[in-house]
Amino acid sequence: MRMLRTLAVIVVLCALALPAFASGGSEIEETEAETPASPEQQANEAYNSGLQHRDSAWRLTKKLSKPDVPEAKQEKMRKNIQRAYESAAKEFGAAVSHQPDHYQALTGLGYAYRQLGDYANAMQAYDAALAINPEYG
Repeated sequence: MRMLRTLAVIVVLCALALPAFASGGSEIEETEAETPASPEQQANEAYNSGLQHRDSAWRLTKKLSKPDVPEAKQEKMRKNIQRAYESAAKEFGAAVSHQPDHYQALTGLGYAYRQLGDYANAMQAYDAALAINPEYG
């Protein structure tokens, strides 16, 4: 029963994440000589990209907290932080769509949603991650 609930949460998260971020981006045509990446490889690439966007938001937040940042620049920095978290959520969602049991990506997705103020989806992502690996911090 718990496994079914976990799978249901993962399916819901994928359904929530993909439509919001499906637009934009282009497909890269595969040639016969290229070996397609496995779902696990695709998930890890998306997860690592999500981490880079999250880290970018962290760096900008740290700069924004300095007292010498001009007011005119603060709003632009806040928008850039918002975009970084939106990109992180997109990448973490992609990782989960490729590998639904990627609890680290689910945790990252929860964190990005929380930073964006989407607390309901953040809790769903955190719950899904904990259902997969209750020991993960």
